[in-house]
Amino acid sequence: GTVASQACSACPVGASTQTVGATNASQCVCPSNSVLNTEGTSCVCVAGFEGDLNVPSGECTPCPVAKFKKVASTSLCSTCPIGTTTTSVGATSQDACVCAAGSYLNPSASTNDASKC
Repeated sequence: GTVASQACSACPVGASTQTVGATNASQCVCPSNSVLNTEGTSCVCVAGFEGDLNVPSGECTPCPVAKFKKVASTSLCSTCPIGTTTTSVGATSQDACVCAAGSYLNPSASTNDASKC
């Protein structure tokens, strides 16, 4: 049938439907590695991923080596403290930041000390 008497509503920012003819908001889905924000108004990249979902071809990509992101949000990945790096992409915690090659953990440095390696 036709739904000419009803206007279509847009999915939350960054979300889309899998097919044409969707009939309710629950059919709107966020792209890979993203979730709907707490307000339900837009998709945001999950922990360990960053990206701009406000652009038509937006996608969430893993945080690069030496960066991490703790929570699902629109923010970019944070950089590990000086002298540290991660062993892989997509880190979700600063705990993943370890001493870079050629250095070792300084036991007398405090946990928040940038020169712990």
